[in-house]
Amino acid sequence: MKRSAIVACVTLVTLLLCFGNPTVNASPIPNDYANEVSRYDYINLIIMDFDIISGKAIINCQVFARNCTSIKQTVSLQYWNGSSWVSSRNWAQTDSGTYSWFYSTDTSVSGGKHRAVSYVQIYVNGTLVETEPIISREK
Repeated sequence: MKRSAIVACVTLVTLLLCFGNPTVNASPIPNDYANEVSRYDYINLIIMDFDIISGKAIINCQVFARNCTSIKQTVSLQYWNGSSWVSSRNWAQTDSGTYSWFYSTDTSVSGGKHRAVSYVQIYVNGTLVETEPIISREK
């Protein structure tokens, strides 16, 4: 059972890396599933998932990179106040290596539109080499 689950996960990631090619532009990327970032030298793939279930925000952001020493994610839960997006909660996480997984929940969500934003920063030996913002769909 364990081996088949690992094979399934590796197959899914391989398919996403080979065939996933959403539009990429210079502005933050609205996305709720996967974003292959082929215009960069270090970022391979960013997967952002955001949902609100029974008043609880669930944020999941995974970053796959190459040839880097650390990945920093600065994540923000935001709500629409009628004229602009306002951060209601912020987190920062730095992971060593080429993979970063941020996961958190927040129970302070009530009414209105919400979204999650992750600013991904890639470092090589302490030097910032790439940055990519990713924005979830509004919920």
